[in-house]
Formats: sequence, structure tokens, C-alpha cells
Amino acid sequence: MSLADLIKTNWTSLKKGSSRAALTTYTLAGVLLLSPANCTPNNNTPREEKKFIYEKIDPNNRRIKNSMKWKDHYFAVAKHYPQFSKQFDLSLNDTAAALAAFTATESGGNPNAESGSGAKGLTQIIDSTGKGISAIRGYEQFPEGCTLDPAQNCYVLKGKTDNRTKPYISLAGGALVIHSKAEWLRKKGGFEKATPQDLLLGGITAYNTGEKCVKQAAEVAGSTSYATWQPYLTPELIEKCLGFDAKAAKKQSHDAKAFAPRVLGFYRQFRIKPEFRQPH
Repeated sequence: MSLADLIKTNWTSLKKGSSRAALTTYTLAGVLLLSPANCTPNNNTPREEKKFIYEKIDPNNRRIKNSMKWKDHYFAVAKHYPQFSKQFDLSLNDTAAALAAFTATESGGNPNAESGSGAKGLTQIIDSTGKGISAIRGYEQFPEGCTLDPAQNCYVLKGKTDNRTKPYISLAGGALVIHSKAEWLRKKGGFEKATPQDLLLGGITAYNTGEKCVKQAAEVAGSTSYATWQPYLTPELIEKCLGFDAKAAKKQSHDAKAFAPRVLGFYRQFRIKPEFRQPH
């Protein structure tokens, strides 16, 4: 029954006087509450139609300038790792711009950047991740003892060999992690029907906070649309998913929600640069 039919039915059934006056008052209040100005989506109940907003990045941001130093590396990784472009339905130029945006977000273009948690390099690879991913052969010379034979595994971090501060290896390793986490979400996280963009956003967020947390947020939201499940990365979910205490979970929740919008904000800036629009 529509609001108009409801008013008409109750109006005719009420006696004249105070009852009708009361109904009129409550009806007007209901109309005001249901007006667009008062229908702001609750953070706890996000809707499919909620519009995703990119973080606005100043074109003169220093991170953009510093990250542009590695332009050739972005294209080298994109060319040598076509699985990344294919998985997320990106052109070569867009893949390079995405890697530049990821670099700007993670390290500000500083190959020697190191976080308090021990993450290093352009893509801020942590110890446990670095030990498990093999770098892709290509742009930069690998260390002694690691050949360029395609069958040879050249690790980002193995034993005393730490290559995370080498730009190409860090970028190749970071791209591999995003790809593998997105692939996990597609195969085990319920993202098999997700759009390429939502799969990429899932992989990027998983890089920051883990694929299992992304999976749980999407399950609670009932959707693989990033705009829908992103608000569900609550401190409570992070606390249960990662086993953090309340204070750490609150910080991680904030970081996890802000990470992909920041990457996309930088991506929009890199994508319009001439260097990322020319044929390669």
C-alpha cells in the first residue's frame, strides 16, 4: 500500500476533530523524514546504489612527482606480467598507471621506504610476504646466484638476500601479491561473479588487511560490490578477523577503508598524464 492510500484509508475511518488533526501531524512528520534530505544511508546498512567516492588528490602532490621516477619500471612489470592486466581488464597503460598509484600510496615513490612493522620498498612488502613470492624476470639485474632462466625462482626475500628495495623486484612482487589475493577472492571468497574493477579493489584492500577480512565483509554485506562491502570493514570485524585488540582494530579498520580510495585517487591523476596515454 502506498503512503497516499494509507493516509486515505485512515482518514476516512477516523472521526472529525483531534484524531484527524493528529493524523495530519504524523503524516507530515513522516513525509519530512522520508524526504531525500533525510535519507542519508546509515554506515551500518550500506546500499547497492551508494556512490563510491575517490579520495581527491592534489595534482601537485609530492608523491606523484616522486613515483613518476619509476615510470619505465611500471611499464616493464605490466609487459612482463600480462596476467595482471588480463585479470582486471586493464590496458597496458592503465596497468602501469595502477602500479604507479599503488606505489604513490604505499611508499610515496621511495624505494628505501621502511615502515615501523618492517615493510620495505616501493610496494612495502613485509617479511612474511617477501619470503613467499618469487620476483618476475625482466627489467632489473637480479643478485648473484639468481639466473634469468625462466624456470629459476628469484625470491624477493630469501635467507640473507633481501631485494625488496630494488624497484623492479618490489613492483613485480607487489603486483603478484595483488593478483594472487584477487585470485583467492575469486576462487574461495565468493567473488567469482565480481566485476574486474570490484575484483581489483578487493585485491588492493586484501593487500592492506588480508583477503579473509575482505571475504567476511562481502559476506556480511551480501555483495561483492566494493561500495557495498567497504563500510563493513568495521573495527569489530577486523578484531575478529585478525585477532587485534580494540585499539589496533579501530586503526586498521580506518586504514582498510581509506586504502583503495586513496589508490584510486592517485590512479586518476596518473592516468591522465601524457606518459600513461602514449603507445608503449
